[in-house]
Amino acid sequence: MLRMTATVVAVLAVSSAPGALTTPKAAAQEVPCDATCVHVPDPPVLACMMGCGDPAPDSQEATLDGPDVPLVALTEELFLLGGASEEEWQAFTEISEVHFDHDGNLVILDRRQNRVVVVGSDGEFRRHISRTGQGPGELRMAIGVGVLHDNRIVVRDVGHNALFLFGADGNFLEQHVAIREPSTRMQSQSVIGSSQTLPALLGSFPDGRLLTARRRGARALDIHTIGRGSREVYRAYTPPPSEAAGSESVSMIRIGEMEVQLPGGILPRRTVFGPPLLAAVLADGEIAVVDSVGYQVKIVRPDDGSVRTVLERPINPFPVTAEMQEAARERESGGGGAQVIATGPGISGAAGRELESAIAQSLVPEMDFGSEVPVISEMGVDHGNRIWIVRSGEDGVSPGPVDVLTPSGGYLGTLSEDFFQMPDAFGPDGMMAYIELGEFDVPVLRVLRLVSLTVAGG
Repeated sequence: MLRMTATVVAVLAVSSAPGALTTPKAAAQEVPCDATCVHVPDPPVLACMMGCGDPAPDSQEATLDGPDVPLVALTEELFLLGGASEEEWQAFTEISEVHFDHDGNLVILDRRQNRVVVVGSDGEFRRHISRTGQGPGELRMAIGVGVLHDNRIVVRDVGHNALFLFGADGNFLEQHVAIREPSTRMQSQSVIGSSQTLPALLGSFPDGRLLTARRRGARALDIHTIGRGSREVYRAYTPPPSEAAGSESVSMIRIGEMEVQLPGGILPRRTVFGPPLLAAVLADGEIAVVDSVGYQVKIVRPDDGSVRTVLERPINPFPVTAEMQEAARERESGGGGAQVIATGPGISGAAGRELESAIAQSLVPEMDFGSEVPVISEMGVDHGNRIWIVRSGEDGVSPGPVDVLTPSGGYLGTLSEDFFQMPDAFGPDGMMAYIELGEFDVPVLRVLRLVSLTVAGG
């Protein structure tokens, strides 16, 4: 499952004129960091009662407009990567993304180390994809990966401003212009910069095209043909701007004791509890879309963007409270929200991370809040073409129950958040991958297999 927010690249060059703040030129980029951390008990085989409320009797029918029907899941743990492993290839500093190919191999992006690792379905090392460098196919700043249906691998590199295509064997094949929108040049008294929005990469179609999302401004889904460009396929609902926000962008950031005034638009204001824009490609090429605060999953045709059907459940959004807003601020301050990547001459290592943290913290007080908590917070599609829907938790911040649907309108049941959370990636044969933090907050990757999923009491 690809979980990437709309990406904003802002190049900041601070003037060295008298009285102005001087700092190295940097590129700031907002990227996702909403990976779910899941604790899985030690026994390799685990049977869980997963539901909401009392177990359902055998005769209870699971329907979209009916009550929650609890499920029982049987899982087994396959292997664990990272942590205290003595193998160098498992020494991850940040597992930014993980994906399965159609043979069950894992493709792992470590953004901090600027490397892409391929691991077999048995947990053994297969290969690195490229290496850090300036040459063709070499990585300068990899910020996203994707896997096509024929197991080719796509790497998005903002350092090269390019999209790299690698074969299933890891060999470099092609380099193309990055998926992006036009940049806008801005200038203020102390900052000269440009802002560029990079659409989020959400998945791939059976024919090798990519599904991307624009989540800033006029929200939309695009279909990108590698080497040829993008076309809009679906225009999502875009809420009107909040009057309380005053501005759609952040006007000032603090770096240590220094304040930097920003030109309008260079760093967009982050909205929490607004309607999501979630999408995933189904097996037949149709697109499952969520773009409102209610429980609506639209099944969209990829040729013309028309809505074939809407999957709905009678579950309503609930009001955002002051406590929810404070919890959201704490989550963002603790690194649970947007992250920032800083790059440029003189920006690397600890200095880069310090600048990233400073910019991210500056975004927290500037957050805007919607009035309602969306019913749906996450969505994914597994290799069996089932749609997994994560509902918002009662506190508005934590993940809630998980519904399992089919594109034809079937409702299979609901998994309790007490025992199950959405994996960061679905693989073939029931494989699921979870990005977690192990001892000393070292990132690890836990891989399970979903053996069975049945109605409780059935």
